[in-house]
Amino acid sequence: DLRRQYFQTCLDYHIRFLQTIDGPHPALKPDGAVSAAPEDYLRDEKLLLELGADWVYGYGVVARFKNTCQKHGLNHDFRQDEVQARFRQWISNWAQALHAANVPFTRFLVPLQDEPRDQDIDDLLIASRIIHQVDPAFRTTVTIATWSTRADIEKLAPAVDVWIPWEPRLTLRAAGPQELAFYQQQNKPFMTYLCSTTGNIAPYLDYFRFRGLRAFLHGTGHFALWACNSWRNNPWNAAEDKEKNGAFLFLNGNDGPIPTIRAELFREAAEDLFLLRLAAQSPNPQAKALTKPELLNALMDANDRQQPENFQAWRINLLRALAAQP
Repeated sequence: DLRRQYFQTCLDYHIRFLQTIDGPHPALKPDGAVSAAPEDYLRDEKLLLELGADWVYGYGVVARFKNTCQKHGLNHDFRQDEVQARFRQWISNWAQALHAANVPFTRFLVPLQDEPRDQDIDDLLIASRIIHQVDPAFRTTVTIATWSTRADIEKLAPAVDVWIPWEPRLTLRAAGPQELAFYQQQNKPFMTYLCSTTGNIAPYLDYFRFRGLRAFLHGTGHFALWACNSWRNNPWNAAEDKEKNGAFLFLNGNDGPIPTIRAELFREAAEDLFLLRLAAQSPNPQAKALTKPELLNALMDANDRQQPENFQAWRINLLRALAAQP
């Protein structure tokens, strides 16, 4: 019931993609066998489909596969045929279990590895090739971290169906416009992400509310946030450090997750993005004028001191323009 409440709360706040378990690693047995039992491959899928959610399989199925093999004392070198064969069987059984459960592959993303480094890329290329050979409907993704180079990104391109770069790469770096152009030219979906466990010091507007405006300016219909809840391990552990970990989108309540003001601002950011995309297609020139990049950037620059008055006035004017006849 608590898991259902958490997922439903996320959906109520316009979080469409929910993160679930890191792929079906329980199917990898200590003796090296790969289970064929459906219960080793399915967990939250039925609930997520019932709720109308999409989902992301954790932080990286390739990394989880390698870590599980290592834990069992098994070979995890992707250059070896033995490891590739075990990975292929694992992915094949997973695909069969998903199809048997009537899970649409359009509803989920399969992260290969969270924030990979240069030495990980060859393994990800091998793994992605196997995944798409098993079933081309699988959609793979990778989070591009602060340390990734342009050469890393270009090398990764064949392995990635959906790009998820760290947002400051595009907004704060001199090479940001060139990298953004690269993602836009790939003809693949992309979204930017932020990730931090220090939610208690994240600025309300810049870290949460302005996400929708920046996504619109990047030309994407999505944005992502990791580290969005307040707990670690046991989701309802009363002994958690509330001062350190208790100040993000959802707090740890006795009867379920408690949304914060940050959650309200994050929800409004999603609404801003939705409204901007409507306005960009509107026949009303007043609505279109409120989507101009120079205006949106000026709004964000003017709120560096966390003063929301001008920003709220823009939102009201945008709603009025969309409601008016052209």
